[in-house]
Amino acid sequence: MGSGSTMCGNSMNFDKKEKLSLYSNGNLSDGICTVALHAVHCQFPTFRVSVNKLALGTCSAKVTFTGTSFNVIGSQSRELSCFPIYHNILSINSKTMVITVIEDPKYTGTYGFNLTVMLNCVRSSSSGHELMETKDSKSIAEIEDEINGNRIMGVVVGCSLALIFLVILCIAYTYNKNKPTYRQQRNIVYQPTV
Repeated sequence: MGSGSTMCGNSMNFDKKEKLSLYSNGNLSDGICTVALHAVHCQFPTFRVSVNKLALGTCSAKVTFTGTSFNVIGSQSRELSCFPIYHNILSINSKTMVITVIEDPKYTGTYGFNLTVMLNCVRSSSSGHELMETKDSKSIAEIEDEINGNRIMGVVVGCSLALIFLVILCIAYTYNKNKPTYRQQRNIVYQPTV
């Protein structure tokens, strides 16, 4: 990415006035390259990736964009690969976006991409930023509520099964105790011999 792989493994702060151009420049020596972008001076950031050129026809490489927000669990992810499921502009609503290029290390041919990354800031979460987060992921409080609900349900089911087992055990004991053949066998065993 960029000039050779000089950007690989870097993390950088990204402001709304900046534009970042990412392009392929030959194959990577390690087969993977990762760049992390952090939105600064922006309360509700949206990373926009414009796809200028994409030549990944051999399925030997892919480019992934993963956005992570720290107030929710989960992430948003988009991918550019040999399957043309992308539009000209990809959007990630997040404060941090990680761009990863993954190559097949055995592939010796070339591939190509040219991308432009921009940062849009909105003034409030009413523009769909909050909607995207809650649709794709759950907050920690929601997950804790679900876990507690599952624990309570587990205790109720366990107690119900134990109660059913005890009822069946009592019925079986009462049936066998009052069974006529059981009484005859008991009398035969305990009769004194003369």
